[in-house]
Amino acid sequence: MSRKVMGTVFGALLLVAGVLLLLETVGVLIAAGLFWGALFVVAAAAFWYLFVADPQA
Repeated sequence: MSRKVMGTVFGALLLVAGVLLLLETVGVLIAAGLFWGALFVVAAAAFWYLFVADPQA
Protein backbone atom coordinates (compact mmCIF):
# COMPACT_ATOMS: atom_id res chain seq x y z
CA MET A 1 0.00 0.00 0.00
CA SER A 2 1.12 3.52 -0.63
CA ARG A 3 1.79 6.09 2.06
CA LYS A 4 -1.34 8.03 1.14
CA VAL A 5 -3.58 4.98 1.54
CA MET A 6 -1.91 4.02 4.83
CA GLY A 7 -2.37 7.57 6.12
CA THR A 8 -6.03 7.53 5.19
CA VAL A 9 -6.59 4.14 6.83
CA PHE A 10 -4.77 5.24 9.98
CA GLY A 11 -6.80 8.46 10.14
CA ALA A 12 -10.07 6.57 9.73
CA LEU A 13 -9.09 4.09 12.46
CA LEU A 14 -8.18 6.96 14.75
CA LEU A 15 -11.58 8.58 14.20
CA VAL A 16 -13.41 5.31 14.83
CA ALA A 17 -11.43 4.72 18.03
CA GLY A 18 -12.28 8.25 19.20
CA VAL A 19 -15.99 7.75 18.57
CA LEU A 20 -15.92 4.41 20.39
CA LEU A 21 -14.12 5.93 23.37
CA LEU A 22 -16.69 8.74 23.45
CA LEU A 23 -19.54 6.23 23.38
CA GLU A 24 -17.92 4.29 26.20
CA THR A 25 -17.50 7.46 28.29
CA VAL A 26 -21.11 8.51 27.76
CA GLY A 27 -22.30 5.01 28.68
CA VAL A 28 -23.81 3.97 25.38
CA LEU A 29 -21.33 1.13 24.82
CA ILE A 30 -22.43 -1.55 27.27
CA ALA A 31 -19.91 -4.42 26.81
CA ALA A 32 -16.88 -2.15 26.59
CA GLY A 33 -14.37 -4.55 28.18
CA LEU A 34 -15.27 -7.37 25.83
CA PHE A 35 -15.20 -5.02 22.84
CA TRP A 36 -11.74 -3.60 23.59
CA GLY A 37 -10.36 -7.08 24.24
CA ALA A 38 -11.68 -8.33 20.92
CA LEU A 39 -10.33 -5.25 19.17
CA PHE A 40 -6.89 -5.89 20.65
CA VAL A 41 -6.94 -9.51 19.44
CA VAL A 42 -7.97 -8.45 15.93
CA ALA A 43 -5.23 -5.79 15.80
CA ALA A 44 -2.63 -8.32 16.97
CA ALA A 45 -3.78 -10.84 14.36
CA ALA A 46 -3.57 -8.19 11.61
CA PHE A 47 -0.07 -7.22 12.74
CA TRP A 48 1.14 -10.82 12.70
CA TYR A 49 -0.46 -11.44 9.30
CA LEU A 50 1.29 -8.42 7.79
CA PHE A 51 4.57 -9.38 9.45
CA VAL A 52 4.49 -12.96 8.18
CA ALA A 53 3.02 -12.17 4.75
CA ASP A 54 5.71 -9.68 3.71
CA PRO A 55 8.72 -9.46 6.06
CA GLN A 56 10.68 -7.37 3.51
CA ALA A 57 8.29 -4.43 3.65
